[in-house]
Formats: sequence, C-alpha cells, structure tokens
Amino acid sequence: MQQMQATVPAGVGPGMAFQVNTPSGPMQVICPPDATAGSQMMVNVPVVVMAEAIGGDGAVVAAQPVAAPTPMVMAQPMATTELGAGSGLPWRLSLQVDKKTEMSELKASGQSPIPVISRSDWAEIVAALDETQRGQFFYDSPGCEFVYFCCPGGPIQLVVCMCNPITCALCICPMEAKKTAAKAKIDPIVSKYGLKFRFDDGLCGIDAVIEQ
Repeated sequence: MQQMQATVPAGVGPGMAFQVNTPSGPMQVICPPDATAGSQMMVNVPVVVMAEAIGGDGAVVAAQPVAAPTPMVMAQPMATTELGAGSGLPWRLSLQVDKKTEMSELKASGQSPIPVISRSDWAEIVAALDETQRGQFFYDSPGCEFVYFCCPGGPIQLVVCMCNPITCALCICPMEAKKTAAKAKIDPIVSKYGLKFRFDDGLCGIDAVIEQ
C-alpha cells in the first residue's frame, strides 16, 4: 500500500462515500467522522505492479500493470486546518425587518457565500432564516416597530416596552420559537462542514451568524 492526498468534495460529509482518482484507477473511499468538505485526506492506495506474460519459448510476451483489489476504505484525515481567506467566514446576516432586501438578494442568488456549503444545503439555510425573519410581529410594517419602541420616549420608552407583557406575548415569545425552530434545521446542515450557527441578539436587532 502507498498513500496519496485527496480533497473531500463539496457536499460530502462524514460517513459519505466519494470517488478518488488514483494511479491504480478510480477508488471509492468513505469520509471519516471528523472530516468536512474541502479538508485534505490521506488515502491508502494499492501499489501497481507489472505482470509479465511468458510464451512457450520462455520469452516475455507482454507486461501489463496489475493493481491489487481496491475495496472501499476509510480515508485518514490530515491535521485539521482553519478555513482561511476566501472561506466567507464568519458570515453574518441581519434579520431586522428593515433589512428584507438582503434576504431577497440571498434567495434570488441561490449561491452560497461560504464556498464549502453546497447550493442545496444553502437553500435550506436561507429558507429557515427567511421564515424566522417573517415571524417578527412588525415584518409588514417596519416603521411601526420604531414608533412602538422608541418614539417619542427614546430609551425610556424602549425599557418600558420591553417590560410590557404585551411585547412579550406578541413579539418576544413568537420570535424565540421561530429562532429555536430555525436553529434545529440549520445546526445539522452546518455541522457537516465543521461549522457552527448561532443567533446574535443585540439592541439593534437579531443577526444570524455562521462561523468555524
């Protein structure tokens, strides 16, 4: 056996099979549990030997390369490396109701800004985030959100509104339920690529974050 380096293709995760072209020909390998798309792997490859055909007079008739059988094997991961420049990480998207344009552009593009994530997986992530954004009480009237929380009392009005049970019932609790549902959908997807997902809550709104 000899070893060669291979790259896990996009869309391939732990336990999934993929093909590697080796000197011995195409070979199926299994992606190990701690490997992700884009990571480098070491694959055991059968050694190619030369088989000689001997004629009746003892002369060599032909020499053909013969490879040992190529069963499906588990690839060995190389040392884990951080995704660097060009990885699109960390990725952040504001889910504020006045940022619906960004969401519309993501849906229209269909292209993942994080290269290691496949197009189909990215579509599922965007759909979950879109549903979360639409779950906000003021989704159809962003201007009313500012009036309710800040006008005319400013910070004092914001504090009073946040303590109001009506705010909890109409705005906070439904949004938390949407966030929980979205995270349950997105976590299994990004974990295939060795990534993490979270919501970043702040005074200026909610951001969706994907990071390593």
